[in-house]
Amino acid sequence: MTLKMTKEGMIWGSTSVIGKRFMFYENTAKLYTKKVNNRGLCRIAQVQFLPFKPLGGLGIQRAFFGVQPARDIMKSDETYVISQRAFLQENFDLLFSRDGIIRILEIYTELDDGYMTVMSLLFERGEVAKMLDFHRNLAERGLLPRIYDVNRFLNGLCRTGNQISAAFDLFCLVLEKGPEPTVVTYSILVRSFCYQGRLDDASRIFELMLKKGINPDLIMYSILIDGFCKEGRMEEGTQILDRALKCGIKPDVVVFSSLMAGYVRVGNMLQAFKLFKEMLKDGVTPNVVSYSTLMNGLSQSGHILEACGIFSRMLKQGLEANVLTYNSLIDGFCYLGDLREAFCVYDHMMSSPCAPDVVVNCLLVKGLCKIGRTVDALRFLLKTVSEPNSMVYNALIDAWCRLGKLGNALKTYRLLILHNLVPDVATFTLLIKGMENDGKFLEAAMLFFRMIKTGFNPDTITYCVLIDGLCKNKNVLAGMKMCDMMHENNTHPDIYVYNVFMNGLCKEGMVDELPKLLGKLFRKGLKPDIVTYNTMMSGFCSVKKISKAIELYQTMLREGLEPTVITYTILIDAFCKEGQLDEATLFFNVMLKQGSVPNVVTYSCLMDGYFKMQKMENSIALHEEMLRNHISPNIVSYSVLIDGLCKEGHLEEASQAFHDALRSGLLPDVVAYGILIHGCCKSGQLDRAIMLFDQMLVKGVKPDDLIHFTLAECLHGEAHPAYSSELLQLLSKRDFRRK
Repeated sequence: MTLKMTKEGMIWGSTSVIGKRFMFYENTAKLYTKKVNNRGLCRIAQVQFLPFKPLGGLGIQRAFFGVQPARDIMKSDETYVISQRAFLQENFDLLFSRDGIIRILEIYTELDDGYMTVMSLLFERGEVAKMLDFHRNLAERGLLPRIYDVNRFLNGLCRTGNQISAAFDLFCLVLEKGPEPTVVTYSILVRSFCYQGRLDDASRIFELMLKKGINPDLIMYSILIDGFCKEGRMEEGTQILDRALKCGIKPDVVVFSSLMAGYVRVGNMLQAFKLFKEMLKDGVTPNVVSYSTLMNGLSQSGHILEACGIFSRMLKQGLEANVLTYNSLIDGFCYLGDLREAFCVYDHMMSSPCAPDVVVNCLLVKGLCKIGRTVDALRFLLKTVSEPNSMVYNALIDAWCRLGKLGNALKTYRLLILHNLVPDVATFTLLIKGMENDGKFLEAAMLFFRMIKTGFNPDTITYCVLIDGLCKNKNVLAGMKMCDMMHENNTHPDIYVYNVFMNGLCKEGMVDELPKLLGKLFRKGLKPDIVTYNTMMSGFCSVKKISKAIELYQTMLREGLEPTVITYTILIDAFCKEGQLDEATLFFNVMLKQGSVPNVVTYSCLMDGYFKMQKMENSIALHEEMLRNHISPNIVSYSVLIDGLCKEGHLEEASQAFHDALRSGLLPDVVAYGILIHGCCKSGQLDRAIMLFDQMLVKGVKPDDLIHFTLAECLHGEAHPAYSSELLQLLSKRDFRRK
């Protein structure tokens, strides 16, 4: 048999061998064809298969050319028809092994979706090289597929997750051999690279498209902007937006939502709000994602009332909240310990079309356990979850561990096993973390190895938790060995693991090792994130190497990373401790200008700095500014205020601040009590100091040695009456001498 090639496709040059062509199949072919007046030759138009009947060569020829319709076969009850696609799928291996790619090419020409069919079959068999060869063969024979089919297949490759390299190889072949890529082709590659965090590769594809003279559409710009925003590279994301605007492309709600989410991620809520207002000004209607993004950012930063305002606005617009929207509010209230409001949101959710899921229930369980209402958490769990799964038990284990109740966490784990549920990697990770927090590092390591022995493969988070525990236990070397074990188990350390190592080195004062670890990070092809820089800056500041921290800050800016409120707070705190208030104020103003919202820690650092420089008015002004900005002071900020006022001799104002803290629902700790007791003793108000001491005992706050020593010094020269029996008993157990 001879085979000729024309621009139209494959042409049979003989018909006498048709029987031979199909004789190796189990079924004989019944062939319907249409005549093609092309140099006297015929081309296969359609193939259908029937159960085997010995027709002989003439019978097949008649069936093939349509000279005789072979009605005897058509009438058979056993007749069934298999499409060309099914035929190719069922006989692909046989075709490929017998005649190679040529035979597949013959059938490819007869299929509408031949490209997808053949390429998919090759890919399913792991024949990536032959898959590329097939495309190359098509190009060389003038049988190029439609770009639509190429795009479909490229998209399928990229969606498998780990086949981006194969997709890129095919893309390069398409650039070389054809068909001509469209903006959709480029978008598929850019989206995939962005999804994998390979933004530099995505940018290169984008620039290549521009060089080819293909104009990006809104979707392409949206993909790139979203990719940069998810990595916190806001400067580059806004640059892409500027390019889109210059091309006359207006951002839609998706672009605005991506940018808002990016700014929320880096803690720049002011810029997120600015974008929200700009979106409204441009006539772009916010959707549920836009509102949920803002609410999530506000909830995470403690501005839960503002989040509720956004929620009300969304409902007035006629939008229905989704699970993520409710999650943001419930999580925010739980974070503040306001479970009453959290359950109000939960009740609202129950009356809406959006039913609570297991994630919402777990948030409430965590919230109840956080404020010590573990019995209520268990009751709520039993009431709302008819069939608790591993996720629910994990929430309970996490809650018990956070409360320091490791024994209860282990009981919950045994209960999980008792109910025939299978623990997952997260279960073991939570228990390992709980053991480490309880100081049981050996038990944590034993559980880790028992987990591996049971057949569970630790993920990066598990390794990260264990390494963090080792570093906190001042065993950085063991952490390094654990990192080697990760490589042996084909689990590669990510940026989070390196951040943990850096934190461990900082805690040990080994900041000189940080540049070496940073170099290793770069050699592994990893890119430092904002946490990396914040950790190193904090480490250098802790040993009073502020100039090194500033160098890192400048490097971070050059890398296109947006400083967060934590970044600025680290530098402000360092300058305040060194008495360099001008520099601290400068960075505070830069932070405000960049749109970052100072938090309670930022204000506390500045207030402490002003008090140490005897600038009480500035410190009080900052406290009032914090209240005006609806930033709730915590017990640390109140302690700073009380301490500063006491040292300046303003005991009444200090007492007022102390009672303000109590009225706001805060429980003063041993530091706050110690500061005020010392202030009372210093001003000769021993009765007041004793009263505070009694109150402290009633509240269940355990006095420390400093408080005992302060009171003992005051009592030594005083002709005091019979003060509180608890005080005398405590003091009599200690040998306090004047120094």
